[in-house]
Order: sequence, then structure tokens, then C-alpha cells
Amino acid sequence: MVFGNVRSVRNKIDELAACCRFQHEYRESAVIALTETWLEEKDSDGTVSIDGFHLVRSDRKDINKQRGGGVAVYVNEKWRNQSTIKEKFCNDYIEYLVISHRPFYLPGEFNSVYFTIVYIPPSNDYSEATEKLSNCNNKIDNECPEGIKIVLGDFHGCVFHHTIPNYIQFVKCSTRENSTPDLMFCNVKNGYRVIKKPALGNSDYNMLY
Repeated sequence: MVFGNVRSVRNKIDELAACCRFQHEYRESAVIALTETWLEEKDSDGTVSIDGFHLVRSDRKDINKQRGGGVAVYVNEKWRNQSTIKEKFCNDYIEYLVISHRPFYLPGEFNSVYFTIVYIPPSNDYSEATEKLSNCNNKIDNECPEGIKIVLGDFHGCVFHHTIPNYIQFVKCSTRENSTPDLMFCNVKNGYRVIKKPALGNSDYNMLY
């Protein structure tokens, strides 16, 4: 998988499509998860589509900050068999999108894969964002205890790991200058190794593979 903060996908869609065509890290990824998509209702799926990928998005709306935000995931058509949106949420403190997937193949001990794509804006108080995301994650854990659960995105310094002690945080490198706002948690130990990739366009965030 590939994920990162793109600070507007609208003006980077040609570059992202080229990456999906010519770079195997993108082309073979099961999902490409993006935060700060900056998409609005006027942006039809067709204007930000990528051949071979199914787009699922949750745009920012009805909150005080008009510009920014939004999360989305491009799901590789060669990987997915069935995808379901489980939950969407957006307020001043947190935005997230939860999707469950039934890939064409999974090891026998797992029955599905859940992705929660998160964007938490900078704040002096992350308590509400932590509580909301923790409740969402607990709900998923109870609903599907045998599934693979992945929580990733831009946390902007929100300390979330203490609420999910059974998950591992895999991002060990800086993702924006010398800081690490982008994190990835998973309930499968030793399941991933994160590699820093170049940013898309003029975003000041690195992509992660």
C-alpha cells in the first residue's frame, strides 16, 4: 500500500496516475490512501479517477474550516473482490473513513481487511479526536475480531497508540521535514515495513510505501 498527505489531489492527479502506471510500488499496491484531498462536491469522481483503481472518498463539509481536509482511498481492482463503506465522520477535530474489503485472496486466519483513513487537524487539544477514533476502532474490533485492521493517516501529533495497545505503529521515519505526523497502526505484528517515498507535486509531506 501507499499513503500520505497530498495537500490537494486535484492538481496532482496526472502525476498520481503516472505513478500508478509506471511505478510498481503504486501500480501493485492494494490501496492508495490519501489525506487532505481538498476535494469538494463539484469534483466528480471522473475528474480524479485512475485507471485500474476504484475511488472511495469522504470530502470535508459542514465544519468551520472551508478549505482543506478530506480523505480518500484508491482500491486496486486487481486486489478487491468486495468493498463496503462502514463509517464516515467529519467535524472540527477529526475526519475519517472506514472501509472493509474482501480481497480475492486472504490467509485462512483472516476473513476481511479494514482500513481507517484518518486526518486530524493541528490542535492544542486532541482529546475529542482520540475519543472518537478510539470508539470507532473498538466498534470495528468487536464487529470483526479476526480481521486485519489498519489505521493510517495524518495524526498531527495526536497521541493515539495508548488507546490501541494491541496494535503496532510501523512508521519509524520522518514524513514532513523532521517530524512524523503520518502514522500507520496494524493489529498484525511484523506485518509491514514502511519506506519513505518522494512527495507528490508540491506537497511538503513524503508518501509512504
